[in-house]
Amino acid sequence: MAEAKSTYWRYGRDLRIGALIFVPPVLGRLINTPLFGYHFPFLASVAFVAFWIWVGGQFCRMNLGRTLNYLLGISLTVLSLILYVWQFFVVSGADRSMFLAGLSQWYAIPVTPVAAQIWSIFSPHYFDNRFVIIGYILLVAAFSAGYFGRAILGER
Repeated sequence: MAEAKSTYWRYGRDLRIGALIFVPPVLGRLINTPLFGYHFPFLASVAFVAFWIWVGGQFCRMNLGRTLNYLLGISLTVLSLILYVWQFFVVSGADRSMFLAGLSQWYAIPVTPVAAQIWSIFSPHYFDNRFVIIGYILLVAAFSAGYFGRAILGER
């Protein structure tokens, strides 16, 4: 009985950890409403990057295997990035789906203030939709730092 309860707890924990990949698009959707005034403060964005590092470390604790844990953790980020590139660099403005365009941006919105600061280092006088790609790269980098940091350092 104790073993069954332990297995149930382990899979329940994995489901809770796995659900964390939906935090960026849900938060991004909330930020993109009058509730937040269509604005997310820079320090909140930095805090979100720190949270995303922690999420990466949590995915390292899952019981699906190291490679699958990592791929699952970055899967929605990569899919959102592909959708973003398709909507803003492949499809013309007249053919663009506003729903898919919005959906593709929701994932990166929580880190766009930090991404905009990084983009301004390389192109201080010109902003376009390419800085959102830096947001996606930042999400993958933060998740990877947390994931591999925990994998290397262990459970300390």
